[in-house]
Amino acid sequence: MNKIFLIIKKEFLGRVKKRSFIVATILTPILMPLLFGGIIYMGIKDSESQKPKNILVLDNSGLFDFSETGKYQYTKTIGNVDNGKELFANSDYFAYLYIPEIEPENPKGIQLFSNANLSINETTEIKSLLENQLREYKIKDRNIDSSVLAAIQTNIKLNLITLSETGEEKRSDANITFGIGYVLSFLIYMFVFVYGAQVMQSVIEEKTGKVVEIIISIVKPMQLMLGKVMGIASVGLFQFFIWIVLIFIISTLGLSALPQMMQNPEAMGANAEAMNSVDAGQSMEWLQVLLQVPYFKIIGLFLFYFVFGFLLYGAMFAAVGSAVESAQEAQQFVLPITIPMLISIIGSMSFVIQNPSGSVSFWLSVIPFTALVSMMGRIAFDVPLWELLLSMFLLVLTTLGMLWAAGRIYRVGILNQGAKVNYKILWKWFWRG
Repeated sequence: MNKIFLIIKKEFLGRVKKRSFIVATILTPILMPLLFGGIIYMGIKDSESQKPKNILVLDNSGLFDFSETGKYQYTKTIGNVDNGKELFANSDYFAYLYIPEIEPENPKGIQLFSNANLSINETTEIKSLLENQLREYKIKDRNIDSSVLAAIQTNIKLNLITLSETGEEKRSDANITFGIGYVLSFLIYMFVFVYGAQVMQSVIEEKTGKVVEIIISIVKPMQLMLGKVMGIASVGLFQFFIWIVLIFIISTLGLSALPQMMQNPEAMGANAEAMNSVDAGQSMEWLQVLLQVPYFKIIGLFLFYFVFGFLLYGAMFAAVGSAVESAQEAQQFVLPITIPMLISIIGSMSFVIQNPSGSVSFWLSVIPFTALVSMMGRIAFDVPLWELLLSMFLLVLTTLGMLWAAGRIYRVGILNQGAKVNYKILWKWFWRG
């Protein structure tokens, strides 16, 4: 055990002391918000600076009014569809909208021509304009009072309350909890691949540099693999801990400065009007929900799934690194490792958020190779205790089995030189190890 600890210490200090680690750890929590904020800011500025796009319209139905242009400018023409195509082809119009004679109840045959594929937002805006105007036409045609129709429509706000088994009420918002869980699951996804690749690269470097031949004369191959995987896992946890501290400090400073800014609108400059327009009651509700988020439970589960998930995948990366002599040779073995993680991250957005209690969500959060990501997304929806315990038990069991299996391959592969490795050879090494 002492030898494993020494290897963990070597791997940990060797990476933590690097200038690149220090810079990345400190700058990432600062640069990421600035990066996303910069992208949003540039997007807003870009939309503001864009010139209105001119669309050629041939409306043979006479049902639509294009005087209120909004984002686009509409130029009407007459004739048939081919006349419009010819005019569009010999001009710089953004698009050509053709509306034949249609029935308001069944509007078919409307076509939108363009020289390039239009974005979803562009087509949606044009479609919404037509739908809204057709709706207004139907209201007038049926002599429906628009003010009465507006009075009928009612917006309902649901106050989400979670009842515990003891009857205790707690404000809840699954979107906030899922957002936190999904961010943490994405961190697990990122850390597993970034640091898993480091495990593999470290093993390859020691193997090709003949250093491993000296090391295994002192420690057993299994001890070397465990120490390496656990050492690099500790680097990831240490980096995550620093990020949590930095985010907490930045958030605390931001929240403490907010009341002063609200009391001094002039200090906020152009943002004063926007800040004053925020519903104070809604802000307090969000704050209450944030304060009731089970942070200790979420962070505890994150640590559990990160540690055992990284040991699971780190063992596989170590086994691959011991079998090859370059990163290029490792590509054929890395792809099968990445597929379960990709399935889990895609499944979390496709199934977990849509139906957290469904069978697909259940299996994604129970199967060990996908559970470390998918279960973090499901915890927002009060996963039954037995499902959580089953997921944790299977992950621990599978991780121990994978460490044992990877250790057998590692024991043989780390001393192998020159041989081209495939899955058949890995299977032989497993039985020989």
